[in-house]
Amino acid sequence: MSDSAEFKEKLEAAHEFPCNYTFKLFGPNEPSFKQAALDTAKRHLPDVSPRTSSRVTGKANHQCVTMELPVLSAQQVVDLYEDFHKLDGLKMLL
Repeated sequence: MSDSAEFKEKLEAAHEFPCNYTFKLFGPNEPSFKQAALDTAKRHLPDVSPRTSSRVTGKANHQCVTMELPVLSAQQVVDLYEDFHKLDGLKMLL
């Protein structure tokens, strides 16, 4: 079984879809990182304005962008994770 298929199974076991799902993206403290994350979410959910917040780390080198998105399925979560992993400068994704 592929990693994404296993992840999808775990999501389906833990969540009832559709639901709101929270993503936390850690990357450089640059406006372009947050904008790229928002653009990625918009490609998947064009009619949604995600609830977002961001925090800068103590040394101000990095930021955490938190997004709550209304997802329809586990597959949509998997697809979003795959696209978020392509962001330049991404350090961690939760």
